[in-house]
Amino acid sequence: MRPLSLARALLAAFVAVLAIAAGLAPAANAEPSTPEGSIGIRLLDVPAKAKDDPRAKLYIVDNVKPGATITRRVQVTNNTGAKATVRMYAGPAQIVGNTFVPDEPGATNALTSWIKVDQPSVTLDNGETAKVAVTIKVPADAPEMEHYGVVWASLTTPGKDGGIGAESRVGVRVYLSVGAGNGPPSDFSIDSVTGSRGDDNGATVIATVTNTGGRAVDVSGTLKLTKGPGDLSAGTVGSTGVTIPPGASSDVVFTVPNSASLPDGPWNASVALQSGVHKHTSDQTVTFRAAADSGPASRSIALPLTVTILVVLAAAALGYFLYRRRRTATATGEDKSA
Repeated sequence: MRPLSLARALLAAFVAVLAIAAGLAPAANAEPSTPEGSIGIRLLDVPAKAKDDPRAKLYIVDNVKPGATITRRVQVTNNTGAKATVRMYAGPAQIVGNTFVPDEPGATNALTSWIKVDQPSVTLDNGETAKVAVTIKVPADAPEMEHYGVVWASLTTPGKDGGIGAESRVGVRVYLSVGAGNGPPSDFSIDSVTGSRGDDNGATVIATVTNTGGRAVDVSGTLKLTKGPGDLSAGTVGSTGVTIPPGASSDVVFTVPNSASLPDGPWNASVALQSGVHKHTSDQTVTFRAAADSGPASRSIALPLTVTILVVLAAAALGYFLYRRRRTATATGEDKSA
């Protein structure tokens, strides 16, 4: 090993020891690729206590006491094909309609005032990376609640002929709970699993989920359809992802591909959902019917009801006819029944 390589190896080992001493662990073993023509960002470390939490490997997820300070590192990659200067900053976010929604550039909130980056901008050659430290200093009087934000890597492309440029940005979400101890617990429940068909007759399975904890959850998962007509089975289907604030409910949707001709069922729907370390499953029997299709049970009720209504109307009409006939006969002296 060359002396320079040995020195780098020793430095890397020293940094790893410092991270372990600080209670941090690597965020991921494999580095995700950055698409060509873009910049990328990823979290480098995670609290050792959360090393088994998949969310904590992607996002800054932590609970801290008022007055505490934490530091995380992110890695920025330039894959634009040219030298680029990337701006680093923190922005606010909200959970709107069960979706994690970052605010527009330039917006601020309490959390963004607590976040500092050690390099407000980094200039990188194509293919080069840089590590940026993100420090969050929570005030002693901070409200004890969960705060949402994003650590952004932003690249501004100049406009043509001096026009307004365009900003492209990628970020790492921040879910920061402020409170004593380990903070409020997080969890969710699967309330129901139902099947339906859309306008194109495609099959959809919907799992209704409720956040039963005190922190936001990012829920997604898989669906397996088995024990269908003729003992048919369908492949594994992935879901949309939803972010659910505490106390709220949302639908996790599984769209079954190429399912317009899929038999209605019944099917056994096995749903497996996860948010961080929390995993829940549910097995339910579902049948795929269009919303306008009331199904055999509804038709079996509707037919007798229709017949009953027709009989009542006919009897009323006959009674009215006999009444009118009797009145006419009485008026002409032809009524023999009196």
